Amino acid sequence: EPINVNDWSIVTFIPSKAIAGEVNKALFTTFLVAIAVVLIILSICIYVVVLNNKKQKQLFEYAYIDMITKKWNIYYFRKKGQEIIEDKNRIEVNTKQYILILDINKFKMINKSFGYKVGDIILKGISEEIEKVLGKESLICRFSNDYFTALFNYKADIKELLNELVKNAENLRVEGNVYNLSVNIGVYQITTQDKNISEAIDKAIIAHSASKGDVFNKFSIYNEKMEKEIEKESKIEREMNKGLKNKEFKVYYQPKINAKNESLYGAEALVRWEHNGKMILPSEFVPLFEKNKFILKLDLYVFEQVCRDLKYWKEKYNEEPIISVNVSREHFLDENFLEKYMLICSKYAIDTNKIELEITESATIEDGIDIIEIMHRIKKLGFLISIDDFGTGYSSLATLQDMPADILKIDKSFVDRIGKSEKNIIDYILNIAKELKFISVAEGVETKEQKEYLAEKGCDVIQGYYYAKPMTKTEFEKMISKDILEDGEKK
Repeated sequence: EPINVNDWSIVTFIPSKAIAGEVNKALFTTFLVAIAVVLIILSICIYVVVLNNKKQKQLFEYAYIDMITKKWNIYYFRKKGQEIIEDKNRIEVNTKQYILILDINKFKMINKSFGYKVGDIILKGISEEIEKVLGKESLICRFSNDYFTALFNYKADIKELLNELVKNAENLRVEGNVYNLSVNIGVYQITTQDKNISEAIDKAIIAHSASKGDVFNKFSIYNEKMEKEIEKESKIEREMNKGLKNKEFKVYYQPKINAKNESLYGAEALVRWEHNGKMILPSEFVPLFEKNKFILKLDLYVFEQVCRDLKYWKEKYNEEPIISVNVSREHFLDENFLEKYMLICSKYAIDTNKIELEITESATIEDGIDIIEIMHRIKKLGFLISIDDFGTGYSSLATLQDMPADILKIDKSFVDRIGKSEKNIIDYILNIAKELKFISVAEGVETKEQKEYLAEKGCDVIQGYYYAKPMTKTEFEKMISKDILEDGEKK
């Protein structure tokens, strides 16, 4: 380095080891910084990947997992089920493949009575019971609300499996508690022709619909007849509102006769549907209307027609026969149903003691219905109360004794046994009626032998083809007129 003094310069000598030491320090520091930067970047990448996987898992769960049962939902079931159906090698030899639909009856009442927490526990318990019976390899999902569906393979008799599932589900054990439930199951056996999972589910749903309302048969296996029945029901449902609007539903009256003197006691109002020139009997549409709740409209329609006729007969004959009207159990779930009936009575100025409300025995043991309290409300309004189809249900004598009823109707199935050395049940029912001071009515009486036996045993009122079939209002008026005339002659 020149120092600007004469021509002198300074020369500095640095040992290579000293340079190498400083360079190594710089390189080591750089290396550490580089490693730190790489680790930070790697950590960020790992975090991003983990976070992304977590989000993907969450999205998958939101999309395909039922949050209550932790089983699959219907979206995954359709997706995976379609793949299974399309797999040609999916079924082993001598193995059949099925789709099952199961629901818990009156699950809303469970939520209402015990709370949603208990309801969720039951739903999870049912899903686990299905997996336990069908096997872990089965595809199980909560279809909606309290409905479940499953796709599974089975080699043995499917009915044995279904009986086991019904038994376990209806006596569900969860967390040390036993829940007595009621379930219905529909099953469809998948064939090699089936290519669409949605169509297979629909057929299982059809089978499930066939099992609803059957107390003794808790499961149904799909057949083509069921599908035709569903089509028939769909056709009826399309026409029912139009039929009500066009007054196609007609009220017929089946006379009731006093057993002692054969005078007219009254009649039962029965509905018929005159549609497209054909007469449709109640057995073809009433069960469906109870299922789809249209019976609520139809019952009120019939009740109003009866009140209109009673007003007419009172004005014309100064006579009001006692008319019994069927009340579907669906009304009992509506706290205000009696107000609707009373509005109609007021509209036509009808005395409620001329109307007998028929309640089927099965309705008296319906879950979630305080039938005794409802009956007391009915009695307070002045209506007569009849227990219909007595002997076919499961009401206890203690319950019957608490009921403020007036009439006990003996079901036709017991009347038919007269003459077949099976009369003891009739005698038993008639004795109950006498002890409880009920008026006894035998329906479905068709022969002289039946009529005479019932009269001899003290039955109060006879109803059936022996005296008359259900008839139009005009035909029944003739009976009222004749009865008034005969009564006058007797006096």
